[in-house]
Amino acid sequence: MATAVYLVHYQQPRHHVRHAVRVVRAPAGVIRKLYQHLHEQPIDDLAKRDGIVFLHVRTWWGKDAGFERKLKGQKHHSRLCPVCNPDGYHRRTRAM
Repeated sequence: MATAVYLVHYQQPRHHVRHAVRVVRAPAGVIRKLYQHLHEQPIDDLAKRDGIVFLHVRTWWGKDAGFERKLKGQKHHSRLCPVCNPDGYHRRTRAM
């Protein structure tokens, strides 16, 4: 089994949520089709129902739940998002 951590960007905020960081553990071929897993997350189902567009914007391959916790603990997902922060995103990607 392979693991990956990914970032989802919501075009319109749902309550206070604009981004979501998730971890997926699945065979590598399944992870490569990551967008198919997005609809399985409960918050994404609510976003779809409300007509909120969401994008899978970033993936960290080979990372696990510990890395996901680290990102969630920072509470600044917009810094990691290429949609919200296109200039800073390129600087930060080199550091990770």
